[in-house]
Amino acid sequence: MTNAAIFIIVIPMFTAVVITLLDFTPWRAFCGHLAMLSLAAAFGLALILTPQILRGESVVYTLGSWDQIIGISLLVDRLTIFMVLLNNLLGVLVLLYALAEGKYEPKFYALLLIMMSAISGAFLSRDIFNLFVFMEVLSIASYILVAHYGSQGSFLAGINYLLISSIGLIFFLFGIGVLYRYIGTLNMIEISEKIPEFFSTSPRALILTLALFMIGFGIKCAMAPLHTWLPDAHSIAPSPVSALLSGIVIKVGIYAFFRTVQMFRLCPFIESLYALLVYTGAVTAIFGAIMALVQSDLKRLLAYSSINQIGYILIGIGLGTASGASGALFHTVNHAFAKSCLFLCAGAVIEQTGRRKISELGIVAKEMPAVTAIFILASLSLIGIPPAGGFFSKLMIGLASAKSGHPFIAVIIFFSSIITGAYFLRCIGVFFQGEEGYIISKKKCSALVYLSLILLVSGIFVVVVFPGAGENILSVTAVP
Repeated sequence: MTNAAIFIIVIPMFTAVVITLLDFTPWRAFCGHLAMLSLAAAFGLALILTPQILRGESVVYTLGSWDQIIGISLLVDRLTIFMVLLNNLLGVLVLLYALAEGKYEPKFYALLLIMMSAISGAFLSRDIFNLFVFMEVLSIASYILVAHYGSQGSFLAGINYLLISSIGLIFFLFGIGVLYRYIGTLNMIEISEKIPEFFSTSPRALILTLALFMIGFGIKCAMAPLHTWLPDAHSIAPSPVSALLSGIVIKVGIYAFFRTVQMFRLCPFIESLYALLVYTGAVTAIFGAIMALVQSDLKRLLAYSSINQIGYILIGIGLGTASGASGALFHTVNHAFAKSCLFLCAGAVIEQTGRRKISELGIVAKEMPAVTAIFILASLSLIGIPPAGGFFSKLMIGLASAKSGHPFIAVIIFFSSIITGAYFLRCIGVFFQGEEGYIISKKKCSALVYLSLILLVSGIFVVVVFPGAGENILSVTAVP
């Protein structure tokens, strides 16, 4: 089963090559199904590894039998398996929706698989340079997908995303260079063990490394004020791409923050890093909520909402406690399912009405009651209303904040949740206005669209229905 780690990356990447070749054959119509099958296979491999990982074991795979210190090494532990399962499951459900739309070319599915493979690679990488390589591949594939429609707006959004993301990766690469210069290894475990020595000999270089990592990962996860690429990219991209960008792509930056605090946990000023994450998370949560409140475009509202929710996750990481980290991971999965579902609901609404402006969507509840109901259920999780999973993850982060000596942060979480409720209720209220005056598309949503939406929205209630699943989610964190 050691080889399963590399196949989780290789299967989608190889399938992308096959799909590219099939584009010139009569079998091109089956490319979408092949893409979904490859992600399902990757998910299945991760699922097979899960019992072993939950028993406290870990799986290490080193490419070409090189020494793991200098070779390309992959690690499957509790945090990794959690993120890989989430990545591939979301990919399968979003591809189900894309297949139902039936309007995407084989190259779209090939790029999507490259993106998903790069995400899995980033999660599985045991050394920070390969984390950088997979992030770079991810950025390039994501840029092309954002610019998929070929309009001037989508092209500019894609270029903006690529440039800002590349700047973040340059900061990360410089940080890797400084770290390697003073420590002499790229292996995350080796780095963690040598941090005290690094600090004792070159404290300023260590501070510089952390600053470079913070900027690079902050851009990747859209932490305010490094978020400027996100609103355009998420709102202009095709809805399946928007769902994955928000649901899992920005979580790569979150994962990198998790690994950073693990690597630097023996650093004497780790508390300062924690405090920085807590306060930038609080600013991000409030800023994203306020900006979402004033948006007139449906998908742009959801884009700023992602910034709002990322703020809570950063707070949980920054608390530096097991309960805070567990809350952050729990909210990661809740946000992934809820926001992916909301972007796909928005895609269905835009496809049926031809409208994106919220004030023009008064007919939605009347003509699309099922989509409206699913939209409301997904919104409950992000607002933090029980029994949706988002209520429990926000509660965990808020309680962890209060216990860690940050009661004001708990107040900010509560206040920003009220604003979250305000912008979602404003949007939902318009859906029920019953406005007439434009013709809705005669092409109704297919059964596959509804199946995709139902499965996604079910993910935010799984902890309530199956409490054991929640225990496994909360046990994955290895952050002290």
